[in-house]
Amino acid sequence: MAFYSTLVAIDWSFGQYRVSGQFNGGVDSGALQKSGRMINLGTDYYQDLVAIVSRDEFKEMAGNSATLAWFNNLPRSVKFIMVHEAEWESGMGD
Repeated sequence: MAFYSTLVAIDWSFGQYRVSGQFNGGVDSGALQKSGRMINLGTDYYQDLVAIVSRDEFKEMAGNSATLAWFNNLPRSVKFIMVHEAEWESGMGD
């Protein structure tokens, strides 16, 4: 199965949370798995993985230059990045 990754930057200031940006791009899945933060919220048939990582932790998990460029352009008020990896049927087999 293939995975579709979405990154959501979460801003926290003055006690309020706000989505500051979203990006469809890859992360270093191996580093994310090693962190122990991935939680599977999916069903018996499909994985639906999610993790929340701090801004400092995310920089080491950025999977490619496009993801790193998105990250580097986020405002300093972003404190967390939510990583969502959804398994989908690509028709390509496992």
